[in-house]
Amino acid sequence: MTNWGIIGLGKIARQFADDLRLLPNARLHAVASTSQARADAFATEFGAAHAYGRYEDIVHCPNLDVV
Repeated sequence: MTNWGIIGLGKIARQFADDLRLLPNARLHAVASTSQARADAFATEFGAAHAYGRYEDIVHCPNLDVV
């Protein structure tokens, strides 16, 4: 399983997260935004285990493979 992260949660990120659901060996593991509330909402909607309100914090996420 490859654990993906997304930085910046706009329209393209939403499409990318939706497409990740189609891949059998990929999952959205973490997201980062400039707003913690937006990160939390996006993580809840797409099933990400981790949500960060600062872009730089995602680099410390455990088990993250690709951003």
